[in-house]
Amino acid sequence: MFRFIRLGLIFFKANVKETLTYRASFIAGFVSVVFWVTLSLISISILTYQSMSVGGWTKYELFLAQGIYSIILGIMYFVFRANFKEMSRLISRGDLDLILLKPYDSQYLVSVGKFIMHQLSRIVIGMFLVVFSLHVLDVTPTLTELLMFVPLLVSSLLIIYSLWFFITTLSIWLVDLFNLDELFIQVTGVTRYPLEIFKFISNILLYITMPLVVITTVPSQILLGKLSPTLAFWSLLISISLFIFTRKFWQFALKHYTSASS
Repeated sequence: MFRFIRLGLIFFKANVKETLTYRASFIAGFVSVVFWVTLSLISISILTYQSMSVGGWTKYELFLAQGIYSIILGIMYFVFRANFKEMSRLISRGDLDLILLKPYDSQYLVSVGKFIMHQLSRIVIGMFLVVFSLHVLDVTPTLTELLMFVPLLVSSLLIIYSLWFFITTLSIWLVDLFNLDELFIQVTGVTRYPLEIFKFISNILLYITMPLVVITTVPSQILLGKLSPTLAFWSLLISISLFIFTRKFWQFALKHYTSASS
């Protein structure tokens, strides 16, 4: 475990040096994140302009969910997006061979290495939104709820990582499709909305999107003090099951991997 953390820190330091070299790119990325979050809050304000709540969620409860979504998306983009985006290129150029020969877990190496530094701002903005929303709502989570929030947030991260990595792994067979990760990024937009909103659309859509919509809903509900134990259980079960499946699928995919350099 410690060797993985140590290697991750080495990658992180290298990316910090690169960011300091290209400061303008970092600033542009920061501005784009602020613009994106602002648009999201404006859309929520418009959605709740003539209604006190949507699907049982008030304006500032939706702001809280948006904050959780920003934290989760920020972490995923910061750590994994650049690496997943490179998967097809690694396979097409035969560079995946070099990763498979290294004395580290191959899934870890293809998942971590390049960090998008300006995405840290998305995490910070998300944390501010959460604190601000709780203050406006006059809600103070108990110590128990805060302790439960951490594993449930990790569970949400595990769900989105597993689904994203599964789609990225398909590049081993669909090597010419360089936009697989972009497809998943578009799909993750659904995670910014709470589960209850989808109940008014379609039960079929609800079950299809269940692994995604619980990502934001569960951590938000625990902070608001209205989390269903059943939903929390399903969130944990889905995250563990998806991660195990993803590990197995990666190992299966490697058995069918044909090096482009050989």
